[in-house]
Amino acid sequence: MKVFGDGVQLFRFMGGKWRLTNGQHNYQIWTGALGHAGLAERIFRVALNLAEDGRGALLVILNDPSLADRIIAPNDMLDHESNANATQSSKSQLHYLLRGKRLTDLPSSVLENVARIDGAVVMDANGRVLTFGAILRHHSSSEPAVEGGRTTAAIAASMLGNVLKVSEDGLISYYSEGNCVWEM
Repeated sequence: MKVFGDGVQLFRFMGGKWRLTNGQHNYQIWTGALGHAGLAERIFRVALNLAEDGRGALLVILNDPSLADRIIAPNDMLDHESNANATQSSKSQLHYLLRGKRLTDLPSSVLENVARIDGAVVMDANGRVLTFGAILRHHSSSEPAVEGGRTTAAIAASMLGNVLKVSEDGLISYYSEGNCVWEM
């Protein structure tokens, strides 16, 4: 159940309690952090759609794509040489479809579909897709225990950029610099 006012969702009944969504304010924070309004809007809308469908996802926007190897295994990178041959897994056979593509040049449905694949979608600050369906690396020995794998990956990835985590229960969380900035 949702409550709207002036065309904006204000409250949502989820998990047996009412939550203040504060979507407009959260969206402004998200857009300001990304500094790219088109990309921010596209990712935010996809996160809302995934949350509505009860699909979990991890959407990562790296500040510096040269640091991608800190969280992404080489074989998971779209531009990895063995992925260019597409001889490994069925996922790597799909890599050529998004190699060199920017999300702002593709329909939102493409991002929604690849975000449904287990693992993270990682892109650079211009929306160029670096990987999808990737299990992110992190060094959990120095990090405190948190609620689950997607949250742990979100915290680790947020040290290198901005992250939207969509939980299967419909909760969307924004992480930056290892902290949860907002939830809705």
